[in-house]
Amino acid sequence: MVLETVYKPVFLECSHGFRPNKSCHTALESIKYGFNGTRWFIEADIKSCFDNINHAVLIELITKKVKDARLIKLIYKILKQVT
Repeated sequence: MVLETVYKPVFLECSHGFRPNKSCHTALESIKYGFNGTRWFIEADIKSCFDNINHAVLIELITKKVKDARLIKLIYKILKQVT
């Protein structure tokens, strides 16, 4: 919840991934009413995305906005546990 409060203003309203009151269904609803056609789509499999993200860089980016060392340490431990 802390990170949500910090980063929510940065996200575009069209971003639907892992956000409160946003889901695949809201993304599809948005497309249904605002889609004007396209020439191509990109599909991505992010199954192992945290295995490939440089944790040191991610922590450095989070540290720029979040100054609570205990929270940063917790996030780092969670990242290590996930991979």
